[in-house]
Amino acid sequence: MVPNRFTVVLDTNALYGALTRNVMLSLAEAGFFRPRWSSGIIEELSETLERNFGQELANRSISRIIEAFPESMIEGDFSDSVGLGLPDRNDNHILAAAIAVRAAQIVTDNIKHFPSDHLDRFDIEAVTADEFISNTIALDHIAAARAFRTMRERFKRPSVDGSELLSLMEKRGLVESASELSDYVSLI
Repeated sequence: MVPNRFTVVLDTNALYGALTRNVMLSLAEAGFFRPRWSSGIIEELSETLERNFGQELANRSISRIIEAFPESMIEGDFSDSVGLGLPDRNDNHILAAAIAVRAAQIVTDNIKHFPSDHLDRFDIEAVTADEFISNTIALDHIAAARAFRTMRERFKRPSVDGSELLSLMEKRGLVESASELSDYVSLI
């Protein structure tokens, strides 16, 4: 079986940072890929956001994600996925969800938790958020710049221009992604 190359599972840490989450979901909204997550990923995200920012922001963020991408929820309970052998057994549910939807990639900043020798047998690759976003932008720079412009125009407090957005991305660790867009800043 050949996995769907446009389907990716987004780990909690890839959805945690507001800017990174906005960037990835804006690219998904523009049709670059199909984001997927399980209830376990969403629950972990909700708990982490609540712990760090309070219940109101956590609830609002989760509601917006689910409203914008209702088809992204992977049905099923993956909490008992113990036989997958990942170094951190708490991450087995993420791999199980990726297998269930035949995802090509898991976007995570915990690459060491998803070693390639464990993922290769399922034809799944783990990539960082910056690597994933950068590679996605490279598929079509013009369409990606348009998606970034749409996202940037939603920013109201404070509003930012294209150069400021790229600077913010660099500060948030999206260095490769900002570099990939640097020649298209006038379109953002």
